Amino acid sequence: MAANFRYKAGSTPDPCKGGNGLTMTDDSFIREVNEELRKEQAKALWDRFGPILIGVAVLVVLATAAFVGYRYWEESRANAAGDAFSQALLLANDGGKADEALAAFQEIEKNGYGAYPLLARMRAATVKADKGDMDGAVKDFDAVAADKAAPASLRDMARLRAGILLVDHGAYAEVAARVEQLTDDATPLRTTAREAL
Repeated sequence: MAANFRYKAGSTPDPCKGGNGLTMTDDSFIREVNEELRKEQAKALWDRFGPILIGVAVLVVLATAAFVGYRYWEESRANAAGDAFSQALLLANDGGKADEALAAFQEIEKNGYGAYPLLARMRAATVKADKGDMDGAVKDFDAVAADKAAPASLRDMARLRAGILLVDHGAYAEVAARVEQLTDDATPLRTTAREAL
């Protein structure tokens, strides 16, 4: 601990008092003592809580890295499923490759990610209808319409698609069973559903 010493004005060292003529001012001494106490308290706090703070910081960094890694993995899966779906659509739109398209859509149904398996089911039913397999297409659309995990809008679209296919290839009762509930004024597909009836 450094001390500020100075000679008092008009004083001379008194060997009898054991002094050397130097005295420490009271303010600077108290300031130095307070500073040392603060340093010791800060060191004690760091010794006590420092490892915990470092641990929390490491956990925050690891959690952030895990979150970013998961998002990247999820995004790459979605991108791969989207690319596979696009390739299957190209095959479906190429007239002579319906069987290859159906195989590609079935693969997406099994291994796809996000909404792509459901979209692949819908598109595979359309490919079957284009090939002339109306019964298979209606069955697939009915399966999507009955799937409670699918969004309501896609279930309604599947009902409508099955009903439209049955207009030319089924009985009125079959069309009405699928489409009649879509004719309500609040339903977005009401106009097309009414035309099907």
